[in-house]
Amino acid sequence: MSAPRLRQVVSFVLSLAFGLALLFVVMGEIRGKEEVLRAVMREGLGLYPYLLLSYVSFLLALLVRAHRWQLMLGGKGLIGVGLRAVAVGYLVMLLFSKAGEVARIVFFKKYSGRDYGEITSTVFADRMLDILSFLVVLLLGTYLGEGDLRAHFPNSQGLIAKFSVVLGMGLAGSVGLALAGSAVARRLRAAQILPVAFRNTAADFVDRFGASLRFFATPGRIVYALLSSVIIWIMYFLGFYFVIAFFSCFGGHLELAKGIVVYAACSIGMLMPAPGGLGSYHYFTSLALTLAAGVSREQAISITAFAYLFHVWVPTILMGAGCLLYQFLIGLRTDKRAAS
Repeated sequence: MSAPRLRQVVSFVLSLAFGLALLFVVMGEIRGKEEVLRAVMREGLGLYPYLLLSYVSFLLALLVRAHRWQLMLGGKGLIGVGLRAVAVGYLVMLLFSKAGEVARIVFFKKYSGRDYGEITSTVFADRMLDILSFLVVLLLGTYLGEGDLRAHFPNSQGLIAKFSVVLGMGLAGSVGLALAGSAVARRLRAAQILPVAFRNTAADFVDRFGASLRFFATPGRIVYALLSSVIIWIMYFLGFYFVIAFFSCFGGHLELAKGIVVYAACSIGMLMPAPGGLGSYHYFTSLALTLAAGVSREQAISITAFAYLFHVWVPTILMGAGCLLYQFLIGLRTDKRAAS
């Protein structure tokens, strides 16, 4: 086995072990109280109209993302293949987090015929928009949940100001690299004091980053990029909110502001180095439900387990597998036409 492949295997095993360990710790808290988990599962399945609304929200988010991708590529007729590529990428991400974007790029390349360079640049731009959107969600969740944070974590004082600074630095750095990325890359490549491998990698990163952001060089595209990001993340939030918000323990429904706080925590869990957010999703979401929503620890963990199954796994598998099947059927139909 080659060294790079060995590193990939070790990285996957360690991330899986990390997720399983967290899952074991969290689920261990309701050992002996499994009846709460069974009751939550039964109640959640009875709320299937909200599950359907959640999946509609997820699909709308993917459609908007696919449309934005088509715009960034400057083509037409790419929404369908873009939607399928994103769905397949999410499916791969469930088990192999880092491979999701690779699968998305390879799938789109195969069925669109576009160049790897432009596809990679647009995917990179898409990720940058997501990072900025995540920072906004984190900032909003921190602001809305500031009282709970201060009550349970006294050291969190000033967290909103810190996140605001991070967001501002991210925006300023993005604009700076978009304007001067090529010059920065040239300086990095010429910096003899740095190791060759490092400076070439860093220069390529800066080049790609700047090129991807230049897709939004006009005011109209900037507005569209921001508006599409808002819509995508509202749909993501609704997809999460519809799954968890209507359990009886919330007294009718979970308040919208508290739902945003819990969603911010859920988003942190999904970013942790564990396949598909395994374990980390359970830890952060259940913690936020306990602190912000005020439900018992057993109810919070049980609702989180239900949400992980029906917010993460079910829609991702349905969309990803459905898109793979659809692409396979398209291929069969094309082969039959060619044979005739």
